Amino acid sequence: MLLKLLVTFLFIFQFSEPATDNKASEILEEGLELVQQEAYEDALLIWADAYSTLENPSPAIGREFVKVATEQGINEYYELASIVYFWGLTADEFEPTSESLQLEISTLEPLMDEQEYDEIYSLFENEDPELYERLTSFWQRMNPTPGAEHNARMIEHWERVAYSLENFTRNESTSFGTDERALSYIRYGEPDRLHEGRLDVTRGQVVSLSSMLDPNADSQYMANIIMDIGLQPEYELWIYNQPNPEMRFNLFKLFGQHPNRGFGRVSQVEDFIPSQHFSFNPDRYRMQSLEGDASPAGINLNPGMIYLWYFYEELASLEPYFAYHFHTISSEWESAEMHLDARESGQNPTSGMYAGQLQMQRNQVSALRDLNLAPPEFSTHENNMPEIPVEVFQYRLLDEQNQPVYATFIESKPGQAFLQDFGYNEDRMDPTGNAEPQQLFNHYELTHGLQLLSENQDVISEQRQPTELLIDFEEDEPSRSVFVIPHISESTIQILSAELHNRHPESSRRIESSFTSSLRGLGKIEINQPEPLNTDPDKLEVSDLILGFELQDDPNPNAFLPFVVANNKKIPADEELVVRFEVYNLIQDEEGFAHFELDYEISPETGGFLSRGQEEEASLTLSFEPMDSRFTENIQILTADLDTGVYQLEMTFSDLHSDQQVERKVEFEIIE
Repeated sequence: MLLKLLVTFLFIFQFSEPATDNKASEILEEGLELVQQEAYEDALLIWADAYSTLENPSPAIGREFVKVATEQGINEYYELASIVYFWGLTADEFEPTSESLQLEISTLEPLMDEQEYDEIYSLFENEDPELYERLTSFWQRMNPTPGAEHNARMIEHWERVAYSLENFTRNESTSFGTDERALSYIRYGEPDRLHEGRLDVTRGQVVSLSSMLDPNADSQYMANIIMDIGLQPEYELWIYNQPNPEMRFNLFKLFGQHPNRGFGRVSQVEDFIPSQHFSFNPDRYRMQSLEGDASPAGINLNPGMIYLWYFYEELASLEPYFAYHFHTISSEWESAEMHLDARESGQNPTSGMYAGQLQMQRNQVSALRDLNLAPPEFSTHENNMPEIPVEVFQYRLLDEQNQPVYATFIESKPGQAFLQDFGYNEDRMDPTGNAEPQQLFNHYELTHGLQLLSENQDVISEQRQPTELLIDFEEDEPSRSVFVIPHISESTIQILSAELHNRHPESSRRIESSFTSSLRGLGKIEINQPEPLNTDPDKLEVSDLILGFELQDDPNPNAFLPFVVANNKKIPADEELVVRFEVYNLIQDEEGFAHFELDYEISPETGGFLSRGQEEEASLTLSFEPMDSRFTENIQILTADLDTGVYQLEMTFSDLHSDQQVERKVEFEIIE
């Protein structure tokens, strides 16, 4: 209801007298004074007025709007905050640098690679207005709903920043004045599991381990050394449940008291232990508090090894990564203790298997190998949104200017997301139980989207398309849209998406998030542009074959093709196969006629069978004489009598004027 009021509010102000640019700073300050008085919504309404009345956009007002809305968790203003923020970034002049803008730039560092961040920070330092374009492009490609005005990922980022500034204040080791936990929180949000405490070793544990690993050592003396050192680092372990299935372990972030630089990120357990404690030199342990000379305790074992064993053992119960490394350490050390022949020859088998720095390097390599598979960031809100499965099928074509394009079919299956939301909202949408099912269904909308990114991650274009919502509970029949996409380069990234919305005013989501309030399901897929067709006008070229069935004599004029496209290459047994092809760069004679032949043949791959009578029907030559260098056709091939199974269709196109040939092959399946 509040959002409707805000929309009405903005509509009214669109027809009011425009404010002059010199009022921008006054409006900003007026709002900030209200924030100081904790009148947050009043401040937001004043800034919303500026959005509608200022002649030129104000980045400062846009930034303060989203900052205040997210700091105070006023989520009914989030959609408007996104709009006002990006309005501010359309400014063509750089505003004077401010603490708020510097904070914003600094908080983007965890989300960017080093080069991109350096470039953006340089624009800020040089007061270059291109900064606003770069920020817009960055958030466009991060948008989980490409092309939509509301950018939920940007809102979620500001929520995370607000939480970090409030809660991660052990020190100011980051560029925006928080401790290093904020860097992980801004990247990944709240962990799935969090463990905190202190790592400790008891005298009894030292005696037990020393005796086991080196019976000749003075275990009591080693215990005295450990107790004198008194190492008890605090730790905080954040665990994110395997964000990438290819990772061997969960994604974890370990924080604690580093011996040299205070509280912060700890890359490995060894970092809790000062390096001198891994020395095998007994002179390193001559301590005034200990009586007597150096003991055998410092020859085959060292304090670092004792600490490492028990620190890993304690963490092993919390996360499999630590259990794996504890098992590795314990197996190798126990094995080394059994090599008595090495001990008798004067060697140190335990230290040979483990010399602090070596083990640190091995563990670090293992951790980095797994961390490299982790995503650089992810959205908690996007992960919690019901998923819509999305598939993409692309066919290579040439347009009228002989430039390569892709007929791109997006197929989504929103059935499960619809069921989840309808089951949760049915009573809210129909409290009396008298509504017709179609009335309730009409509140749902499905949208398919497309976003093209350059090699440098800049947004090239965006499109959104309302799509017929098909709810097939067995999810055999998808909802489908078609986009014709120009070829830009093979490094161009295509992001295709599906969104399910429930527009009923009384409906709500199970879980609150930064997404627009109507969003109830989301699917997204990212692919690179494939190799295009040849554009040489002197060479015969043929499009990819598009298969389907049910060719229409009087097709729907709004349909992309006059038949049911079978992107999955499955043709019902009682239907005839339809094949769509386009031929390009045909040579025309003096009278303007081109002449080409099409030879096609169907052969069984697996399971299929052609009878003697069917063999003639499955192999044929067709002749065409178009009055153009291009030709498009949908041909129907008799396949209704084929057995179920997999077949190969082979088509050869021959230009009789140039003797050029092009071959296309595609597999399809006849199904019951």
